[in-house]
Amino acid sequence: MITKLSQSRSYLYLGLGLALALSISFSLILGAILLVLWGILALHQKEKISWNSSSVALPLLLFFLWGILVSVMMGSTSLRKAASVQSAFLLFFLFAYGSRWDDIKSLIWGFGIGAVIAGLWGFFQQISQINFIPLVPFECPSYASGWPSWLISSLALRNGRAVGSRSHPLTYAETLLPAFFLVAILMFILFKRRDYSIWSHLLLWVSLISITIGIILAQGRAVWLGVLVGSIPFGLVFSRRGRLFFYGGIILFIFFILFSFPNLKGRALTIFAPCQGSQSDQISRSMRFYLWEDAFRKIKETPVMGVGLRGVALKIQSQEIKDDRTWSETHNIFLQVLLERGIIGLGLYLWLLICAFRILWQLPQPWRQATLSIFIAFIIIGLTESWVNDKEISLLFWSFLGCCEFLRFQYLGAKK
Repeated sequence: MITKLSQSRSYLYLGLGLALALSISFSLILGAILLVLWGILALHQKEKISWNSSSVALPLLLFFLWGILVSVMMGSTSLRKAASVQSAFLLFFLFAYGSRWDDIKSLIWGFGIGAVIAGLWGFFQQISQINFIPLVPFECPSYASGWPSWLISSLALRNGRAVGSRSHPLTYAETLLPAFFLVAILMFILFKRRDYSIWSHLLLWVSLISITIGIILAQGRAVWLGVLVGSIPFGLVFSRRGRLFFYGGIILFIFFILFSFPNLKGRALTIFAPCQGSQSDQISRSMRFYLWEDAFRKIKETPVMGVGLRGVALKIQSQEIKDDRTWSETHNIFLQVLLERGIIGLGLYLWLLICAFRILWQLPQPWRQATLSIFIAFIIIGLTESWVNDKEISLLFWSFLGCCEFLRFQYLGAKK
């Protein structure tokens, strides 16, 4: 029985990779199964655990425990829920310590396939012209009026933006971001090896185009900026002449998109200019500033301990924007951590991120540049989005970091 479980793990890792790109529910289920399987194999001594030293492990555990402590002390949530909110970090330990090369390869294959499916899903949503606006019936073309409701829902844009299988366009784009740099670095590796296999290059080009289309159609400004900034360290894999072509190609591609699609141009310009874009784009931008203002007011009240996990309750205090909702997110990962866990929690989080950066810096080239690009892009996105408690993205982030730690262990072990 134990042997059969061990043999099936590659399929579970493949499924988890697919789920990380497509389904939060299956990600949680398969992640839990693999964690339990790891524990069973370790107890039956079928799995030898090598506890290599990880600089991330200590700050990560302290960050987790501090989150539970402040939540219980401030009464923001129960101990069980405080632990559950942060449970995605367990995937870091699973991939760093409980996986093998075949497992990681299966995971990457699954995630890559899932990301391509997600990118194509967003493309079909765009061409379907079915649109979902909250509190308003579906805007459905006449040719699709007789379709089953599940199909209409699956092919519907959200406020004119692609969402794939996700609940929000931004989460959809954030999911595709690591896959973008992963496929790009695989293309570079094939080129460096002088592997000119037509099918390999065709597969990677189709994958890159599908993922890029998904990122563009999601219209997530933070993700666009993250990809752009993340491309700077990625370009360092090329020679000096290659960098000129790479950076020049990015600039030309940006100009092509901006001048070919005016609606995308206006939305992109709101990143830097508040008077650009549609009224909803401008309001969305302004709302973040009001949320940050209220977050700073709340931080002054409990600067050391914070309000605890699930204790954030922000209001937009503006005469211009009529919004009575209570917001649980600050739309900034550092403000979110500071408000929830106080100064001590923010210090632990910064320590954690610095240690994560060190892990990536110790990876062999060109993986160093590719992983740093993903890491930096996540940080850039986090300046305007609070993904730190978003299960869909935190599962992906800790999986990414765990795989990087595994790769570092293998690389350092091979050097000895």
